Amino acid sequence: MGDLANKIMTVLDRKVNIVSDAQRIRPENSEVYRLWGDNGLIKSITGFEPEFDIMKGLELTCEWYLKKENLNRFKHGIYNV
Repeated sequence: MGDLANKIMTVLDRKVNIVSDAQRIRPENSEVYRLWGDNGLIKSITGFEPEFDIMKGLELTCEWYLKKENLNRFKHGIYNV
């Protein structure tokens, strides 16, 4: 999550203080430090290939949220899945 937050700060050209909640920190030796997603299966079944890398996707997402007309459509007061 920290890496993603840092990427978002880079896209927005902003530095924010990230606060950790001590109650949510995982116990020692329980953390997975390296996860690698593999889209090979979906690619082989459907031919799908992503159009953007993570940075381009974050840029487009942040751009969308920065437009007032889009932000007005965002339902921030309710939980949607």
